[in-house]
This record gives sequence, C-alpha cells and structure tokens, in this order.
Amino acid sequence: MRSRSSFPHPALFVAKPEAIAAAPARAETLAREADEATRSAQQTKNVAAVAAKEAAPLAAALRKLELAKTSADAALAVAEKALAAAKTDQAKARAEDQKQKAAAKVDELQKQLDATKANARSKLDSAAAASAAAKAAETKKADADKAASQAKLALEPVSVFISRATQKLYVRRHTQKRLPDGGELFDATIEVPVTIRDPDKPLGTHVFTAMGRTDRGLRWTAVTIDSRRMCSVGSRQPLCHGPRSSFRTSLCTARPTIAPSSSLR
Repeated sequence: MRSRSSFPHPALFVAKPEAIAAAPARAETLAREADEATRSAQQTKNVAAVAAKEAAPLAAALRKLELAKTSADAALAVAEKALAAAKTDQAKARAEDQKQKAAAKVDELQKQLDATKANARSKLDSAAAASAAAKAAETKKADADKAASQAKLALEPVSVFISRATQKLYVRRHTQKRLPDGGELFDATIEVPVTIRDPDKPLGTHVFTAMGRTDRGLRWTAVTIDSRRMCSVGSRQPLCHGPRSSFRTSLCTARPTIAPSSSLR
C-alpha cells in the first residue's frame, strides 16, 4: 500500500463554498416546510374523511326514494287503468279517488327525490373536492419530505466510487438510518455513466480523501493498494503502476464537480 501526502488536483472534485455555506440553512428550511406539509396533509385527510362519511348515507336514501317513486308510478298507472275500465258512476268515483291519491303520492315522492338529489349532489361534490385536496396535499407532502431528505443528506460526507468494469460513477451517502439487521443504510440514488480513458488498462485501487478546503479547492490525500499483491497466480506483472500514472491515464475525461445538493464537507 502506498500513500501520498496532502495535495490538490484540478481533476478531482471541486467544492462550492456558497453551496456549503447555504446547506445548513437550506436543510432547516426544507425540514420546516416538510413538517408543515405533513400537518396540512393530515388536516385535509381528516376533512375528506368527514365529507365522505356525510355523503355515504345519501346514496342509500336516494335508492330508497327511487324505489318508492317507481312503486308509486306503478300504483298511479293501475289507478288510471281502473278509472278507464269503470262502468258505473260509483266505480268511476272510487277509481278517481284512488287515482288522485296515487298522483299525490307520486308528486310528493318526486319532490323528496329532487330535494335529496340536490342535497346529495352538494355533499358528493364536497366529498370529491375534499378527496382531491387530500391527494394533492399528500403529493406535496411526499415532495417536501424528499426535498428535506435530500437537503439533510447534503450535510453528510459523500463517498464516490468509479468503476472501470461498469464505467459508472457511484455516490454513497450515510442516511443516519439503520437496516433491520443493524447495518447502516446508505443513500444510493446517484449513479451516472462516465467515460474512462484507455478502458482496457487496469485502474488499480486508489482511495482519494478530501481532508479540508483551501483557497484553490479541496486538499486531498491518496492511498493506493499495492498492485503486486493483486497479481494473478504465476504472473509477475502488476495490475497497476502507482497512483500518478493510473490517475493520469484512467480518470474520467470530464472534470467532475459537486452540485449544491451534494456538496462535500
């Protein structure tokens, strides 16, 4: 294993002082907004539940009135047929009386049905609006939680891995959370493709650690795993040639920088 003392390098990550300075306040603001979004989502959810509960009995009442109206319409039709079939004055008078009663029943039920439908429509519209508001609040809550989580993660140191095999750059951040088995949970949402110069040449294993900030950027140390211990059986050729040569020939062609949401500490 070989190591280099503190040094700067223009191809390594460049810290953004303004992002680092603003990160704590940003995390605090987004955490507060996430709390407010959570409270708002719970309130709208409660309102939607009450509206749905109030609207639920109206459907049953409507069905009951519609059945009664259908029965009254049938009774009126029977009364009209009886009146048409009546031969004597007494039968006609009795059928006319039945018809008037049936017609009055139909009119009363129609008024009740119209009023119940109007009331139900208002309640159902309110319930639908409350449900839509609850969904929107839940979406806003999820977005606020995600933003707050990302801002909190931005306060954590990051580990960056570059793989020649996959030609990808991986960023890992500690979430301060535990897995069910007791292990540490790391955020693994940032994975991007990179271009490796001379991809057929082995990179070796090198660890670059940002030790602090300087006027020119970050101050780094480098540790390289001894390549001679990683040779294949029977081979005398090393898999890599030290940190300087591997670093010059095999790093990404694009100069990486750290976005404000994932500033190095």
